[in-house]
Amino acid sequence: MMETSSARALLNRLAAWWLAEAATWLPPSWRGGAALPVARWDGARIVLPGRTPRRGRSVVLRLDTQARALTRRVALPEAAAGHLRAVAAHQLDRWTPWPAEQAWFAVRPLGPAGEPGMLSVEVTALPRAAAAPALGALAALGLRPMTVELEDGTRLPADDGDGRDDARAHRLRLAVLALPFLAAAALIGGEWLAWQRVEAEVEELRLPAGTVRRLADAVAMRDAARAFADARKEQSPSATVVLEVLSRLLPDDTSLTEFHLDEGTVLLLGRSADAARLPGLLAASPHFTEVRASAAMVRTPDGTDQFQLSARVVPHAAP
Repeated sequence: MMETSSARALLNRLAAWWLAEAATWLPPSWRGGAALPVARWDGARIVLPGRTPRRGRSVVLRLDTQARALTRRVALPEAAAGHLRAVAAHQLDRWTPWPAEQAWFAVRPLGPAGEPGMLSVEVTALPRAAAAPALGALAALGLRPMTVELEDGTRLPADDGDGRDDARAHRLRLAVLALPFLAAAALIGGEWLAWQRVEAEVEELRLPAGTVRRLADAVAMRDAARAFADARKEQSPSATVVLEVLSRLLPDDTSLTEFHLDEGTVLLLGRSADAARLPGLLAASPHFTEVRASAAMVRTPDGTDQFQLSARVVPHAAP
């Protein structure tokens, strides 16, 4: 008993250390509550609380000086609710003076817009050039911004995931940090599984009739749940089928840059030589209803139209 308690305590200490180290190398959406060091830019230099983080560490870059951030409220179709950042990256140069590759931006849903089926969102963007001195000072310390924090507390994701060497180094470091924890987990987990098998074998020898009935009921419920899931799958449109239909409907001079299918609603973003004809083509097909332009079509410098369309998919429509 004492050996088991000691092993558990050792595993807990190892897990706590590993999580603290590994969390700093994970994407922001995976880190949960793990805190990053804050590097404050006072307009002239980087101010760090406590000791300087090790080189290669990601930090929150807090801009205490006045930054040229721009905030706008826009209306998007509710179908875009699960892909707000992708849609914002596609439309940022229409909402702000900067394209997505030249700015950091954050998107915050505010609730239903005045028009039915539309969602009001707030977009905050900051040109990267405005933080160039701060970025240079961070780079001199061997640090990189994961998030940029403005004076009002708004946080803009700044980790673009580019830099293949850095990404490989991060993955290698994470793998090395994981090895001790995985080894200990495998050792203790193997002993635990062996004990569980022994307990299961003992229980099998003394299963009462009531337990057998409960197990039978559980199997019946599982089969019913599986049948329900299969029926839902049969009624839901397949992304593969929808893409095949679109490949037949859309003209050769039209290309999709993004495709999202959620709850029977498809969201299409792309470019076309004549985007004005696309809603009519989709509406004339038995596969789509409620076709609408989610945003105004924009003529780009290369002579093509940038479009954003949404539509309801009709499952099992005739070809």
